[in-house]
Amino acid sequence: MLTSVKIQNGSGNSIDLAIDSFDNGYLLKNITGLDPVKASIVSTTIAQRDGAAYQTSRVDARNIIITLGYIPNYVTTSVQSLRGLLYVYAMPKTYVTLTFYIDYQPYATIGAYVESLETELFASDPEVTISLLAFEPYFKAYS
Repeated sequence: MLTSVKIQNGSGNSIDLAIDSFDNGYLLKNITGLDPVKASIVSTTIAQRDGAAYQTSRVDARNIIITLGYIPNYVTTSVQSLRGLLYVYAMPKTYVTLTFYIDYQPYATIGAYVESLETELFASDPEVTISLLAFEPYFKAYS
């Protein structure tokens, strides 16, 4: 079972986001884009023949979306400070490495560019959505 994900930027700064813990002030709510990426298949139709002829296929970029909730303690952290801290790890346009852990053992990594970091400013239960694009869509597995 997936237990956590680590986001590490090019400077070596990293944050661990555990599913069952929010000690760092963030609650990992959802991750999408981990399923196999859809293939783009190209075919050609021929007028004298039924169906089509296969030409080629390729896999597009992977779009990983991480949804986090803020869990401030209001003594040392607030929603605003937690929001600002996320920019250290996932500033839009930057390259990051995601490491996925299963039962607290490294399982797979993937490099991606941060497309956006969007947060709801005027919500009673604010959350943030981080969109990442991995142009090399395959995970690198640990053994």
